[in-house]
Amino acid sequence: MSCVLLLSVRATTRLVQQALSVASSKLVHALYVIPHGFFLPSSETDEKQKRSSIFEFMSSVYSTASNKHPDLNVRVSLNLAENMTSELQYDPDVIITDPNSSELVRKLFGSKSLSVTHLEGKMDEGTFFSDIKSSFGVFRNVVLGGTFDRLHTGHKYLLSSALLHCSERLVVGISDGPLVCGKLLEELIEPYDFRAKSVVEFANEVCSGVKCETVAIFEPLGPTATDESLECLVVSQETARGGEKVNQIREKKGLNPLTLEVVELMTTPQSHEAGQKLSSSFMRRQSLGHLRQPTSEHSYVLPWLRSRNIESRSVVKTTAFQVYVIGLTGGIASGKSSIAKMMSAEGAGIIDCDKLGHDAYLPETEAYTKVIETFGSDVKSDDGQINRKALGAIVFKEKAKLQQLCEIVWPEIARLAEQSIEKYATEGKKVCVLDAAVLLEAGWDRYVHEVWVTIIPHDETVRRVMRRDGISEEEVVRRLESQMSNLERVKKADVVLSSLWERNETQQQVLVAMSELQERVAAFQSQQARL
Repeated sequence: MSCVLLLSVRATTRLVQQALSVASSKLVHALYVIPHGFFLPSSETDEKQKRSSIFEFMSSVYSTASNKHPDLNVRVSLNLAENMTSELQYDPDVIITDPNSSELVRKLFGSKSLSVTHLEGKMDEGTFFSDIKSSFGVFRNVVLGGTFDRLHTGHKYLLSSALLHCSERLVVGISDGPLVCGKLLEELIEPYDFRAKSVVEFANEVCSGVKCETVAIFEPLGPTATDESLECLVVSQETARGGEKVNQIREKKGLNPLTLEVVELMTTPQSHEAGQKLSSSFMRRQSLGHLRQPTSEHSYVLPWLRSRNIESRSVVKTTAFQVYVIGLTGGIASGKSSIAKMMSAEGAGIIDCDKLGHDAYLPETEAYTKVIETFGSDVKSDDGQINRKALGAIVFKEKAKLQQLCEIVWPEIARLAEQSIEKYATEGKKVCVLDAAVLLEAGWDRYVHEVWVTIIPHDETVRRVMRRDGISEEEVVRRLESQMSNLERVKKADVVLSSLWERNETQQQVLVAMSELQERVAAFQSQQARL
């Protein structure tokens, strides 16, 4: 459901808060705010005053949304109200108006059957326009840059500020490649094309009179180092010094200096750490533990069970058909085992595939014989068991040898995992976790309903493994190079978790994930009951 809010630029902060609270209570997925009550421009000075008044109003709305209603998708129009409704992505279902907007509602929406909510409150009785800046800078060609991952209120505020300073062309440099490497949870950054599309769609929607162009940038200066038509650079407080450096470089190249317009940073909701800036990295961190996207429509019957063609309803109810299986995976030292224990504490049955790997080549098994034949008797301990450390020293040096070991062991582990799932089914478990470092490499993701991935940064992995195993950095890096990357895992993940921070934060991620999982498990059980 979408909503249009008609609000005077004279609205008090209290009225703005009331309006956003009403919109939030209606569970709208998009709130389009149309400001009115500014003077229509008849001169260049009036145009700047209009832009300045909208800027002050827009700042108030986005600031309130950021702090009080961070989940509300707010978009403030920078157009004249008469032109706004044709630009909306959605037909509004609800109209919210201030006390002075009844006539404007009739003018914009005519006789459409819409739900209209009238706010109660007063406009600012002060001399509002006496404080508006007639010196508000307006330029033909404006530029700004950023990552623009998970387009949030801070991005909207920054882009809107740039649009208000622009009369013709806005160039948005979007960081990619080496500029996003090393960022917090970089694996969760949206693809460039998606981010660019989001920026253009937003700009076109809130300010149709300005042409918005996006360009991927792979070094900090981007188009500011070469585009002589640019006149203004919009920066945040934290990047203002970078703007000064841009002008130094442009001066050396004989290019005109850019006017720097500095925009204040938005802060996070009050429920989070005070003073924390609203950023893409903050949003990525907040996404941990949540379902990344709706799970695709599929049969809940796992492949090995489907192959049996079981038709008897009584048999189905006593087999692993009844267990919802989570595949938990992650790189070395990513905290996967600790997270599995947390999931166990929430009632999930855990299948430790590393332990099953031990069992897979116990003496007198087929896999045991094949391992000795393939890698020699040196991998056998004095007690006859396979010496995993000796075996690891061989297989981690050559990918071909590692693949040989996998082809021997993986099928047996999968068979043992199937037995464990069926055991949990007979015990009445609703959820079980296939804890497997090689879940994706082995193709076991086809045996689970969801894939959950644990990640930590590369440098943190190196530190943890060196400390834990007492091996050199070179050895750790060699092991990492033989494994799937975090990015590859995340591409197949339904839920992403991270143990980078304190244990209680990881615990909270798991609690969120397990809580949200209950609805999907209920849907699964409902489907199974109809079999």
